[in-house]
Amino acid sequence: MKRCSRCGEEKPLSEFWKDKRKVDGLRTSCRACGSEIAKKWREKNLERARALSRKWREANIERARESNEKWRKNNLEQARASGREYYHKNKERMLDQGKKWKQRNPEKVREAARRHYRNNIEKCKERAKKYYKDAPERYRGYQRAYRERNPERPREASRRYREKNLEKCRAMGRKWSAANRGKLKEKERRAREECHDNYMKSLISKERGVRENIPQELIELKRLQVQLIRAIRKRREYGKERR
Repeated sequence: MKRCSRCGEEKPLSEFWKDKRKVDGLRTSCRACGSEIAKKWREKNLERARALSRKWREANIERARESNEKWRKNNLEQARASGREYYHKNKERMLDQGKKWKQRNPEKVREAARRHYRNNIEKCKERAKKYYKDAPERYRGYQRAYRERNPERPREASRRYREKNLEKCRAMGRKWSAANRGKLKEKERRAREECHDNYMKSLISKERGVRENIPQELIELKRLQVQLIRAIRKRREYGKERR
């Protein structure tokens, strides 16, 4: 036990900071009194205290990191409250720093997002449903922008999903077709008029019995053939009208 020279209380030796200059290797004032003295000095000399603290952290990066992690672990709720308060007071600065860090570390951002999704799948799905319900147009806008930036990824993801859930996709397709016959007919009519690739593929499949891996060159030739046939028919009809 040792008596504090400031408050006069007898306390265990663990309540005193170490000091090699003293005979017993401990300070004369206890930790609580020392913290109070340091707090008052810091309030009176704020800029100098910040400069000294910054200088020490720069010279002792690993020790400072370990000390911060240890304190945060022992004072988790206080650390979170302090972090929230600092964020609200410096929101613009924090957002700017976060944006710059994400630009410098895109792989870390993607990995963190994937890890968070894996650990919170149901929560993420519920949040996505709620967001879609509250702002459907904005959600669709994000989807369109993503597909424009990454045209191959959605196709590949859709292909993988269809391979794993073939019967389910067919059932969904039949259900949608039965409920949207008018839309389906309009889509087919537009595809025929504009000679879409899928329509050309369907014609090639009927003629040659090939359903997959149809080369783009063959699709282009079929499109040219259809356009020529239509032009000839239109010319003949025009000639009949003139007669």
